Amino acid sequence: MSQTAIPLGFEQYLQNKVLLGEPTDLNEIIFAYIPDLDASQTIDRTVTLPPQGQWVHQQDVEQIGKSGSNAVVYSVVIPGSTAPFTFNAMFLHDKAVPDSCAMVVYKATETKETGMALTKSLLMQFDGAAKAANVTVDAATWQVDYHARLKGMDEDHRLHCLDNYGHTAFLDGFEVTQHASDATKYLISPGLAYLGGLRVQAGVLQVLTVTETPVTLWLDAYRDGTATSAWANTADIRLSADPLTDYADGNGRPHYVCPLAMLHDDGTIKDLREVRESSNSCPVGAPLPWPTDEAPEGFAIMKGQAFDKQTYPKTAQAYPLGVLPDMRGMAVVGKKETDTVLAFESDQIKSHGHPNSTVSSTDIGNKYTTVGGNHRHHTRGGYQGGYTSSYHNADAAGGSHGNVLYSSTTGNHNHIINVGSHSHTVNIAAHGGAENTIKNIKFNWIVRLQ
Repeated sequence: MSQTAIPLGFEQYLQNKVLLGEPTDLNEIIFAYIPDLDASQTIDRTVTLPPQGQWVHQQDVEQIGKSGSNAVVYSVVIPGSTAPFTFNAMFLHDKAVPDSCAMVVYKATETKETGMALTKSLLMQFDGAAKAANVTVDAATWQVDYHARLKGMDEDHRLHCLDNYGHTAFLDGFEVTQHASDATKYLISPGLAYLGGLRVQAGVLQVLTVTETPVTLWLDAYRDGTATSAWANTADIRLSADPLTDYADGNGRPHYVCPLAMLHDDGTIKDLREVRESSNSCPVGAPLPWPTDEAPEGFAIMKGQAFDKQTYPKTAQAYPLGVLPDMRGMAVVGKKETDTVLAFESDQIKSHGHPNSTVSSTDIGNKYTTVGGNHRHHTRGGYQGGYTSSYHNADAAGGSHGNVLYSSTTGNHNHIINVGSHSHTVNIAAHGGAENTIKNIKFNWIVRLQ
């Protein structure tokens, strides 16, 4: 809130200029910081310039223009290179006339930051103001309505988000649950949503006391700020048993509403959020490759560890046992119709043969022994009579004699051995690593906890 006034001293200044036949020459704005200033109080018109010790900056007026015949606009532009300063008052005066003061503005404390250009315009209004200052140029020819321009940019951005997300899209959180020990208290989790094209984010858990049910919780989003402050999207939680629709408040600010949850008499809660996954995020529970040993905030490396299903209900929907799979050294494979989701399959080699693989057969044929062994065979018989080649045994009683019989000589010879065809047993030596792999790069598997 700010207050403006034309000091009584300006009337004397104006009379002097009229008597001299000269136009007013208000050529400088003094920026001051007045301790303990109450900008909501009406300015006493006896006010004059503040003590110089309270002056924090002086800037020459760069543009003067009329706004009708009874108002003149004085404008300054402070460049970004100017050192920072903090002020809560501005004084328009003629620096050629000591102690002159034509207009005073008391306002909320503001700081000109480093690198920030600052534009300030003061509109001074009294009968015949344009003529008194000898100003014929309309301020509309050089004044730029930055507020309108920025508001138009905000609206364009809102419409862009509205096209992408629709009127209502909860991307995360804003879930309503009942307090564990107090049935009149309800918890609303931190979250992110788009409502009417406004991006609304709640960073902390909200606690709401509700004594009368049934009732519906509504999220009410709007954009707010001042001409000298940053604008931000704001959201309130409202209770209403009746349906609510978008509306404009007494200051003309558009409000966009949507239901969060219905609270029933029996303590049950009906979730009314229109939940939508962000287009640039994966569903909760999906394993994602991650290139470091530290999981990002809100995620966990999948090492077979247990997690709190109450704290992370969406993760529990994907892993109902409350335990993450151990994905170290594991690959993800699409399941067949006969497979079970999350089933583990050990490493193995598919049963196989080696078609057309043989050990060649060799027919060695007939083999021969070495040549030699010329010989004959003989026998001896005990006969009497007269045979050739006989012999007499003089010692034998009765003069008996015997005969020696010889076979024919066989001569040198060999024998044939038939070896025939045959095969051999082949032992195949082990080769390769401890398991089947493909070329790969190691990542950690992570999953979002939510």
